[in-house]
Amino acid sequence: MRKFQAIHTGNDLLLSILRVLVVGVIIGTLASLIALTLVALVANGSLWIATSKERFPDWVAMLMTVGIPALGGLIVGRIVMKMSDSRPHSPADVILAVQSNLKLTTLKLKDGVLNFAGSIISLTSGASL
Repeated sequence: MRKFQAIHTGNDLLLSILRVLVVGVIIGTLASLIALTLVALVANGSLWIATSKERFPDWVAMLMTVGIPALGGLIVGRIVMKMSDSRPHSPADVILAVQSNLKLTTLKLKDGVLNFAGSIISLTSGASL
């Protein structure tokens, strides 16, 4: 871990602030794009399911009402089993890792991608949260 270095001049301070601002803008932009992608995928998936029920007979629509959430739950269950801890990670895990000086390498990118996919499938197939 690097030790903090004293800032000696006003230019060094300005460059440090500018560097933090640029990194913050980049991370914020990427996070908002990912959040917008999640919302768009869930909205479009839910709309597709809702409109497809109108095109089928009543008994097929009833089977879809029960079957789609069940299938979504089975898929999400399989996704969670593929995660390294066999449980989805939440923002609380990241906060705990930062505050307790745990290595952030315990939070794997694969788990984040699987968690994202599981969220899309779960919300699209009818989960309440």
